[in-house]
Amino acid sequence: MIARNEKKLKHRIKEIKEKHPQANVDYIQFDFDTYNYPDENGQTQYSKLFQKIDSLEAEIVGIVNNVGILTIQPYEFMPHEVIDRMIKVNCLPAVHLTRHIIPKLLKRKSKSLILNIGAGFGEHGFPGVAVYGGTKAFIHSFTESLSSQYGGEIDVICSVPSPVESNMNPPGMKIPFSITARQHVEGTLKEIGYADQTYAHLKHDIISLIAKTPLFARELRKRQANHEEEIAKYERIRKEYQSKSTFKED
Repeated sequence: MIARNEKKLKHRIKEIKEKHPQANVDYIQFDFDTYNYPDENGQTQYSKLFQKIDSLEAEIVGIVNNVGILTIQPYEFMPHEVIDRMIKVNCLPAVHLTRHIIPKLLKRKSKSLILNIGAGFGEHGFPGVAVYGGTKAFIHSFTESLSSQYGGEIDVICSVPSPVESNMNPPGMKIPFSITARQHVEGTLKEIGYADQTYAHLKHDIISLIAKTPLFARELRKRQANHEEEIAKYERIRKEYQSKSTFKED
């Protein structure tokens, strides 16, 4: 297991071992938001991570790429550093970790697994998630290409959830058609070996179908037009306020 919060990692491992005493679970503390350019010795944060992975005694039989961050915000107001961070965290770990581990998977005599976590936002455009949706669309395409090349030797699958109850959601918010993390995992595991993409649950199958209908697309365009009208109204008020607040000294 790889995550940035060591305290949570230790707690999660404790939970796993309590339920499955025979399980051999190890962890690596790493913050994927700290990616940097090579230092004077040619080392990057990923180079150091790879060294830790190679030092593990257990055989690697698969990889689950689940790291990601989400910022919902109109694109014209999104800071450039937020854009860079989402692309860096949502795309690069899956690419670099899979590249490092896939040779090990190909050497195994039995089937291995590459499981990438996408998102419904990566399939259907929604206001406020242009960058996040773009990063998830990349993960979908990345998975499809890997499956095309290695599908005969490795089970490669992308799980494409819509709303899942997680820390990404605002506290207390009830989202229609949302499912639990357990439901998402169980639904995904059932599809391994049978498909290279899954929505993991009937609720999310329905969401995907609805999002593809012309009526839904028209409603999105309508909401986008209303959003643009509100932005224009805000700009008019801001300029009017600035003009009244500006004065010249004699």
